[in-house]
Amino acid sequence: MTITANARRVVRASAPGKVILVGEHAAVYGRPAIVAALGLRVEVELEVDSDRGAATVDLDLRDFGVRDRFEWPQVEVYAGAARDRAALPAMGHRRSHVALVALGEAQLAVARRLQTAPPRRSIVLRIASELPVGGGCGSSAAVGAAVIAAFFAAFDLDAGPDFERTALEVERRQHGSPSGVDTAAVLRGGVLWTLRDAESRLRITHLGDPARIIERFEMYDSGVPAQSTGEVVAAVASLGQSQPSVHGNALDLLEAATRDFKSAIEDGEHARVPGCVRRAEQGLESLGVVPEPVRRVIRKIEKAGGAAKVSGAGALGGAGAGSVLVLDPGGDSGRIASGAGWRRLDGELGVVGLTVDGRGFTSS
Repeated sequence: MTITANARRVVRASAPGKVILVGEHAAVYGRPAIVAALGLRVEVELEVDSDRGAATVDLDLRDFGVRDRFEWPQVEVYAGAARDRAALPAMGHRRSHVALVALGEAQLAVARRLQTAPPRRSIVLRIASELPVGGGCGSSAAVGAAVIAAFFAAFDLDAGPDFERTALEVERRQHGSPSGVDTAAVLRGGVLWTLRDAESRLRITHLGDPARIIERFEMYDSGVPAQSTGEVVAAVASLGQSQPSVHGNALDLLEAATRDFKSAIEDGEHARVPGCVRRAEQGLESLGVVPEPVRRVIRKIEKAGGAAKVSGAGALGGAGAGSVLVLDPGGDSGRIASGAGWRRLDGELGVVGLTVDGRGFTSS
C-alpha cells in the first residue's frame, strides 16, 4: 500500500545514541566490539502532504540551527554527490548533511521496493536531538536511521532487508568506512556483542541484561574533537601502513580487552572490569586517538582507583575527544571528570532501539 494522491500523514520516529564500551577502531578491522544503546535520543517527525503543490522538502532541525527548503531534485543531486567519497570532506560539515543524504537514500530505497519512479511528495522534516554532535555518541547513525524509518513508514513499508543496508549507506556518506556497530546499536538497542565472520558479515548478539556492570559507568563529554570521525579513522588506517606493528599490537590489546570484558559480564566477575577498561584505553592511546589533555585526566582517574576510556573515534589533537566512559563514579572518578570541565551525559545504557510511532522498527 502506498500513499494516495491526496494523503497527508505524520510519522514520528525515535532513535537512541550509542556508547562503545570496548572495541572502537578495532571493529573497523573485523575485531569484536561491545556497544550499548544510549538513552539520549533523536526524535524525528515527518509530515507528508501531497496537497501542497510543488514537491518541496522543508527542514526544521532545531538543535542543529537549520531551517531550509529544497526542491526534491536538489535533494536527489546532493545525495548523489555524497556517493562520491572525494566530495565527502567538504559536504560532511554541512549541518543538514545527514538529513539530506538520508532522505535521498530513503527515496531510492522506497522506489526500489515499490518498483516505480522515486516518490516525490511535499514533506516537512523536523528533527530534535539530545546527542552531542561529533561526540562519539552515534548522532549521525541515529539521525539517519530515524529519518529512513519514518520515510519507509510514511509509505506503509516495513523495515525489510533493505532498511538496514540503507541506514548503513548513510553512515558511509558521513564517515567513509564505518564498522556498522553504531547502526546496529541504534536499530536494536540493548547491549550488543558484534563481530565480523569469515564472510565479513557483522554478527550481532544481545548480551542480555548486564545491568550490574553497566550501572557502574557514567558518560562524560570531554569536548568536541578537533577532527571528524572520518579523519580520525583515516589516520588510524595510515598508522597501519606506516607502523604496522604498533597498529597491530594496539588492535590486539583492544580485542583482548573486549573479549575479557564480555567474559566478565557473563561470569559476573565485576573486579575484572576496571582492568579491561584500562587496557582498552592503552590500546586507543597507542593508536594516537587520545589527545594529551584527555590522557592527563584519565591518569588522574586511574590514580584515584577508577578507570576511564575514550568511547568513539576520539581525536588526533586538541583539548577534547568527545565521549569518555568513566567507571566507578561513586568514588572520585566523577569528581575528577567534572573538575576537568567534562559535562556528564545523563542517559541510561542499554535502552530500547529505534521505534516508529512507539513501536519497534528493525529488520531483525
